[in-house]
This record gives sequence, C-alpha cells and structure tokens, in this order.
Amino acid sequence: MSEITNKNKILILIQYLLGYLVVYPILLGFLVSFVYKVVGKDLSYEIQFLFYVVFLLYFCYLCKPLLMDLFNAVKTRLLPILKITGKNLLISYALNYVINIVLMMFINDTSSANQIAIESQLITSPILIIFVSVVFAPLVEEFVFRGVIYKYIEERKGFWIGACISSFLFGGMHVFFSIFSFNFMDLIFAFPYMVQGFMIAKNYHETKSFLGAWLLHFLNNYIAVTILLLLR
Repeated sequence: MSEITNKNKILILIQYLLGYLVVYPILLGFLVSFVYKVVGKDLSYEIQFLFYVVFLLYFCYLCKPLLMDLFNAVKTRLLPILKITGKNLLISYALNYVINIVLMMFINDTSSANQIAIESQLITSPILIIFVSVVFAPLVEEFVFRGVIYKYIEERKGFWIGACISSFLFGGMHVFFSIFSFNFMDLIFAFPYMVQGFMIAKNYHETKSFLGAWLLHFLNNYIAVTILLLLR
C-alpha cells in the first residue's frame, strides 16, 4: 500500500489543528456576517454545509492512500474486519458504561459540552449535524488521529505509545473549545473520548487496515446519533 507523502502529512496536521480548529471557524463567522450584509439573508447553514463538504473532499484527496486501503479491505477482508470491529465495539461500550457510572458518582453528569451541542444542533440543523457526525467526522478525524498521528508514532515507538498519544490528542480535541469558554470542568469529559480513541487505534492495529479505524468510529457515531434521534 502506498503511503501518504510527508508533505501531505504536514498539510493535514496544519489544516486540521490550526485551520479547522482555530482559523476557519473565525473566517466562517466573518463570511456569514459579510454575506448577511450583502444579501440580507442568513446563509450560515448553507455556508457551513459547503465548508464541510469542501474540507472533506480536500482531505480525501490528501489521504488517497488511506481510502485505497479502505476500499481494498472492503473487497478482500470485510468479514474478518467486521468480526474484530464488532468485538471492539462491545468492549468500547462496556468501558463507556463504566466511565459513565464513575462520572455520575463524582460530578453527577455524563454529557460533555460537545455532546450537548450535538443534541441541540440535531433539533436546529439535523441534516448538517448528521452529515458532520456520521460522514465528516469518522473520515476526517481518522485521517488525522489514526492515519497520520497514530501511524507515525506506531511505526517508530510501537502500538502502545502510538495509541496512547493519539488518543490523548483525540480526547483533547473534543473538549478544545471548552478551554476558550473557561468551562474547565468539561475537561474531565476528555477521558471518555480518549478511551474511544484508544479502542479505535486498537481496532486499526488488530485489523491492519484503515477500514477498521473508520468503521469503529462510524458505528460509534451512527449508533449515538440514531439513539438521540429516536429519543427526540
């Protein structure tokens, strides 16, 4: 399997960690405000949707080797990968259940600011948040945290160090915006995301395919969004 070039790895990290998390939200805010002044209409929904689609396509281009690996695995090793993923999905849910019990004991809450935002957006912008949660996030986040960060460290330091560091960063990303809003209590919710990230790295390692990483992330998000929609 061909590798992502070093140039593209650097582009991926810069575009995601600096662009997607910091710069682009600010620029989108200015763009939405500018468009509203020009046309007199709020097009924030359409602009956001277009941004996510373009960003996803751009990352698919940069990460073409990972997509080729995913498609090849679907054609040649789908059944064994499904079995391994099913096992790790059950383990992930069992760990998440234990973590939720602990969180309830200590802070009487199991919902992060990120989770609350998703639940709110499912009411106001259901199509957008479903696309972001089920299509965008499983691909883009796996490109970054497992396809680039985990793989780079794992090849040099082994599975455990690669999985732990990439999972730590994955968890931190999900509470990133809480820092700027001074919601420091929310930082504790990084831990469940770290565990999820570790299980995804484990699945990647055991399936020996990017399909394993993407599939576990996709199933986690798909099931979570489906439950939220059913409970509305």
